[in-house]
Parts: sequence; C-alpha cells; structure tokens
Amino acid sequence: MGQSLKVYRELLEEAEMLSGEIEELKKNPEVQDYVRNTTRLFMIRDILANAESILYAEEMRECSHIWVTSEVSSRELDGGRTDVHVYETCLKCGLDTKSVDRVRSGYFYPFDSTMASVLRTTGKIGIDSGVECSYPLAKSIYDRIVLENPGIIDDQAILYLRQALYNIRRHLDSETVNYNRARRLSLAPDFINWNKSDIYTK
Repeated sequence: MGQSLKVYRELLEEAEMLSGEIEELKKNPEVQDYVRNTTRLFMIRDILANAESILYAEEMRECSHIWVTSEVSSRELDGGRTDVHVYETCLKCGLDTKSVDRVRSGYFYPFDSTMASVLRTTGKIGIDSGVECSYPLAKSIYDRIVLENPGIIDDQAILYLRQALYNIRRHLDSETVNYNRARRLSLAPDFINWNKSDIYTK
C-alpha cells in the first residue's frame, strides 16, 4: 500500500506540473497557432473521411455494375445439409456482396458498411458476367480491356473478359509461365489462383 501511495503521489505531482507548463505554453502565440491549426486539421480530416464515404456510395449507386462471382463458400450443417454462400463483386466500382455478411458479423473493413448500405437500398442490379474466378484476376483483365479499348460497351468487355479467361484456362502452364502472366497483369507475383477450377465461365 505504501509503495502504491508513493507512486500515486508522484504521478499526481507530475500531472500538476505538466498542467502548469501547458498553461504557460498556451500563452505563447506560436503554441496557440499550433493548437488552433491542429484542431482545425482533425476536424477537416473527419469531414473528408465522411465525404469520401458519401462520394464512394454515390459512385456505387450510379454504377452500371458488371458482376463476377468472386467467392463461393460452403459449410456442412446439422442433418447433412450444406450451407452455400455465393459472393459477387462489381468489376467497375468494387461493390462487394460479402460486405453485408461482414457487417453482420461485426468484423468489417472501413467501406464495408457503405457497401452494405448501398446493397440494402439498390439491391444487386447490373449485368451478371457469368464469370467465376478470383476478383483480382478478373479485375486486372477487365481494366486492361477497358484501357486498350476506350469507349467499349459493357457487353463487349464481358465477351473479351470471358475469352481471355478461357484462353488462360486452356493454357495453364508451369509456375514460371504463371508468374510471368501475373506480372503482365499487374497481379502480385505470388498470385496462386491458377487452377482450372478457379477460372470458370458459364
């Protein structure tokens, strides 16, 4: 008890001393400018973070989505039934149907709540590409198609995407070939979703 009381009193004295020093510093015009600017900066950052979320939601609401099946997960339930979840992601704006489940679970990324809100208000509108594969792969191919074909319409871009994935599926080769392909598509060098079962078109 004696040692704890001693530490408490020492910290109390230090806190009072620091408080006095801070009050003295506040009288300095440069310190006043610093405090005022820091407060303003934090306020602006809060406004910008909120505005970014609003702008992102607006972009997703106005997007004419192109959906790819980016993940299929399943688990065994009691009684031998299987619970299957199919998650889809838009190639244009990144709207992800998995965001709804992530928000519901309580473990979500910063924009998941924005995406879940958009999906609740608009539903899953847009075009189903009929493609099932890793989202980074589909996205990188789609971005390259749009870059090399300015003004391309969505239906045509989907045909090009499906053809590119079909060609990749037919020519899955050695690790070296797949590594070089990943590099050309600006994917991470350790991209691993090159199995035929990972690249599917209806």
